[in-house]
Amino acid sequence: KLEEGTPFAKTPERFADEETQREAYLMAVGLLAEAGYQAYELSNFALEERFWSRHNLKYWRCQEVLGLGPSAHSFWQGERVFRPRDLERYLRGDSLLQPDGHGGGREEEILLGLRLAEGIPLAWVADRQPLIDQLEAAGLLRRKDSRIALTPEGFLVSNSIIAKLLR
Repeated sequence: KLEEGTPFAKTPERFADEETQREAYLMAVGLLAEAGYQAYELSNFALEERFWSRHNLKYWRCQEVLGLGPSAHSFWQGERVFRPRDLERYLRGDSLLQPDGHGGGREEEILLGLRLAEGIPLAWVADRQPLIDQLEAAGLLRRKDSRIALTPEGFLVSNSIIAKLLR
């Protein structure tokens, strides 16, 4: 996605169209799987679980993280905080933590958990059964045991799927 106001957004003609991006992503997923790499997150792959990014997984699993330095974000005891993006203030020692809201609630767990190949417990969205059936039939979501997770095709439209599940 090209974010508005970024240098990339000023030159969209330099980027492949959505269908080409889709095909390239799905081809990469297939080639990596053939080579033994597991997709453990929307855009991360590893040969073995021991190589998964523990740092990223803490974010996606709504676990506590401590960010250090200017512009760093933390999630601690259900609260999100950050330091301003000012290196000089940080070095002077007057870069106080700023509140950034609460975190870790069920909606956030769904939103972030569906970025992971392990997905989320089906019980979290059990009231959305007709939608889950529809997404599964369309090949965008899969069930395994008592969990649901997005398929590679589902990852491509994850924002819209998550928005529907959270309605």
